[in-house]
Amino acid sequence: MLTRTTTLCAVALLATSHLSAETQPAAKTILKRRGHEPELVDSVTYKKFGRVYSVRDGGATYTVGERSVEYCKPPQPGTLRGDANIAQLEEIVATYHMRWWDIEAFKTLMPLYLETKAYKKAIRIYDGMDRRLGPAIPAAIQNLYWQALDGDGQHKTLSDAIQGTIANGSRESSAWAYLMRGDLLHTDGKREEALIQGYLKTVVLFADIKSCRKRALEKATSTMHELGDSRFDIFKRILVEEFPQ
Repeated sequence: MLTRTTTLCAVALLATSHLSAETQPAAKTILKRRGHEPELVDSVTYKKFGRVYSVRDGGATYTVGERSVEYCKPPQPGTLRGDANIAQLEEIVATYHMRWWDIEAFKTLMPLYLETKAYKKAIRIYDGMDRRLGPAIPAAIQNLYWQALDGDGQHKTLSDAIQGTIANGSRESSAWAYLMRGDLLHTDGKREEALIQGYLKTVVLFADIKSCRKRALEKATSTMHELGDSRFDIFKRILVEEFPQ
């Protein structure tokens, strides 16, 4: 189980830096130590085996323990662009381990792995990030992980993950979990169960969760249409009103 300290660190890693992109000089690295304001240093590398950051600044070099650092943000790698390919993103994850941009590359890699059916790679990188970030991983990325488990045939692991999230996850994660449950039931031909136990639970119980509401409404109305459900017109109207084309 993640400690409170680890969770806070994970949240900080995924949050926007106190020093914005506009105020971060191109050649400088932002280092945020616990209990201190963010500082600009010349460079920072992470030593995996010692679990320390090696900091170089103004001709001096010193180390800071991993637990003392909230986040470290070097200048953005030039290859981290909207058209970055899998190989470039994998290189960023390896090169910038524990230094901000590995997380950004990971979030971009997950959908690309799903698109190319590289399910085992998606599972492997997610498992590594989950040990580090835990609840700070966005629910939408967690949903991609579940899709990878499904694509890789790891159905027991997937079922356990969904049940665990419904029971103990955040509201947003639970909403995505019910949506995924609906998809799995629908794939098995259990359309009515998919509607009631998956899509409608997401729509009705988690109306405040906007990240998956449109998809849940689309899935619900589509399944109602398949079943000839009399509520189709009502939910179709809700979908159109909330998400006009």
